[in-house]
Amino acid sequence: FFVEHFSNHASVTYKEPATKANQYPKTIEKVYEIDDSYGFELVDFDNSANTVYSFYAKEDYAVILNQYIKELYSENIDNENSIITYETINGTEYIVQTSKNSKDISLIWDSGEYVFSLTSNLDKDSIINMCETLKIKK
Repeated sequence: FFVEHFSNHASVTYKEPATKANQYPKTIEKVYEIDDSYGFELVDFDNSANTVYSFYAKEDYAVILNQYIKELYSENIDNENSIITYETINGTEYIVQTSKNSKDISLIWDSGEYVFSLTSNLDKDSIINMCETLKIKK
């Protein structure tokens, strides 16, 4: 990832070495979802050739899962109302955005095929577990 910091946000883009540019999908070929065992209901879903948006809810908890093709991934992250850290968890490198004003935590990572971001008001360990157990949507 290439992260450029500004006064009120950080701009995150994916930069793949030119030697690897043809080694990942140019469109969304496999759509991923969170595991059913978490008990969340899919409330909203939008799928295009380049991105997938999934919104899940259960009681007072919400999960937003975004899936991007690497080539077009670009996102601005608020750094005025959140703290941005870089963490390696169980061998995966994450950009972690923790809100200063709510329980929301966002993780951004490269799965090897796609770039994902998962945002939730669950605890961090639960969010990490969700990231590690994504499955291909049926």
